[in-house]
Amino acid sequence: MIKWSGIDKPQELLPDSSFARYVPTGHIVFLRDGSLQAVRFDIDSPGPEAICGEAEILMEDLGVTAYGSAQFAFSRDEGTLVYAHGPTPFGLLEGELVWVDLGESTATPLPDSRRYYDEWCQPRLSPDENWIAVTPAYETNLLLYKFGTGYSLPLAVMKGWQFCAIWEPQPDGNHVVFSSLDADSPPDLYWRLWNNGGTPELIYKDPNATEASSFSPDGKYLAFKVHYVLETSLDQTSDIWLLDIETKKITKWTNTPQYSESGAEFSPDGKWIAYTSDEMGQHEVFVREFSTPRTEKIGAGFEAVWGPDKQKLELFYRDGKQLIKAQIQTEPQFKFQRKALFDDVYMQARFPGYRNYDISKDGKRFLMIKQVGEQPAPVTRLNVVTNWFEELKRLVPTRKKK
Repeated sequence: MIKWSGIDKPQELLPDSSFARYVPTGHIVFLRDGSLQAVRFDIDSPGPEAICGEAEILMEDLGVTAYGSAQFAFSRDEGTLVYAHGPTPFGLLEGELVWVDLGESTATPLPDSRRYYDEWCQPRLSPDENWIAVTPAYETNLLLYKFGTGYSLPLAVMKGWQFCAIWEPQPDGNHVVFSSLDADSPPDLYWRLWNNGGTPELIYKDPNATEASSFSPDGKYLAFKVHYVLETSLDQTSDIWLLDIETKKITKWTNTPQYSESGAEFSPDGKWIAYTSDEMGQHEVFVREFSTPRTEKIGAGFEAVWGPDKQKLELFYRDGKQLIKAQIQTEPQFKFQRKALFDDVYMQARFPGYRNYDISKDGKRFLMIKQVGEQPAPVTRLNVVTNWFEELKRLVPTRKKK
């Protein structure tokens, strides 16, 4: 997408491309299909006519991160290029979805689930446990995995990147809520009928990034994270807000810009919300009553999820090394007992506030992502090309020869 002065909307000039950079030689270089390519570009001709001729491949197997950033840069004065090769996207691990039993900690792979995964995939089980919504690495659309069949069509084909899928509770819930990010705006909240088709519907839009977290058990409220930048210090922070599904009214459930809260999870009885906060200087799991400010700290960790039992509240979370279970009693006084379940060798979320696993509806096993194969070799070499502008003009002439 390119935005010209005097033209309201950006225009798409190079489809299926990313990480475009203008070069003073009169070119645009960009990433397409894992290769660095270049095309002549007339900066004084706004619109499609600015692209002159066909794109040429400059380099194959350019290093690309898991999030699409091409690993190259160049100096604009001397024309020096630096780049890294990479046979697979940096940061991506080949893995598979697995069931991990609560008692035995044994992992059972799900058939045909082998993909590249990363710390943003966030697999979520449907209420009937027939489907999984997940965004594998290098995918822009949420995919549905059907037990017994494997991956099927995307949940919604939309521009941009869809992630953070949350299933609406049954028996009446037929929607999946998700966040959608494109070049025109930060992530907004959408939902879509997943079993009868239909068009994704925008349910909340905010100037800041919004990412879905969990539904209340009765489906009346959606908890989500609002990520924003403080005007006074330019520090990044986040809060937990609630969306009333019927009225679309917003409640700022937390409003503490001095520290970040995220990863809100409703308890099965709907009376508590677990979340992660850095209030104490590190990432810790807290639980707070839904309707009052009463708050209790559980311990250092992140990626919290409740077990399904309303009568016997169990909260599971990760502490970076192990999966922890906290048995919680709320009356007559709040108390809990922690227990490490097993060594957590499975793929964790990159940042607190996300959850890269899920729990079955009977509470006896976890849906996780297990790495398969060897860890990719780290990139240890950067390549430097001097006088690269001259080489670019030779490979992609800016003027046709007479």
